[in-house]
Amino acid sequence: MKHAFTKAGQIQKEPVSGSFIYIAAADGAIRVTAIASGQQFIWPDLERGEQVRLPNDINCERIEVVSSIDNNVVHIKVGQGRFYPRMDAAGLVVDRIKEGINVVATATVENGNVSVDNDVKVNGEVSIVAAGINTHKPRVECLPGVATLIVSAGTRKSNRINIRSDQLGGVSLGGSDSVNNGSGGFLDAGMVDYMDTSGELWAFNDGSVSVFVDVLELI
Repeated sequence: MKHAFTKAGQIQKEPVSGSFIYIAAADGAIRVTAIASGQQFIWPDLERGEQVRLPNDINCERIEVVSSIDNNVVHIKVGQGRFYPRMDAAGLVVDRIKEGINVVATATVENGNVSVDNDVKVNGEVSIVAAGINTHKPRVECLPGVATLIVSAGTRKSNRINIRSDQLGGVSLGGSDSVNNGSGGFLDAGMVDYMDTSGELWAFNDGSVSVFVDVLELI
């Protein structure tokens, strides 16, 4: 949904369907209220690039948006899918801990690239599951109206797949060239997903323009 607010305090209402809400564009802060199954979920101060998710994947039926400033152009995307936090935060996935671990991490985001400085202090024994090789693949152009192979079959731990927020649409993901807009999982612009599979991954673009997909292979 796209709306242009001319005055602070203006409200816009829109019927939607989905469990997560992504602020793709906004010139200033907005207040978002999601109505689902007779309940209201309120986020009073969301800005461009922020994402929120309804608890227990409740399906949102309607959202109400209030602008906090004059002349605020807002673009909100609502959908289903796997949720990941914004890429300006860093984390550590630990498989097994005995006693304790202290982690201090600083992440810097610049021109779409993320660099992380970690200060890890361990008391005891830690077993961490991690990839040994990270292979960046060329961006894949998914032409409109067809399924495109974005990842070939191979031995690996996972694939990190994302569509940058400047793209004009998303793609449906599946395991063969038979995937279409009515099947598979959906990855929208501005989203990232980790696919733990050694099989092929195909993407179907139901839009009218090409969509470019970024792929990082974790081996």
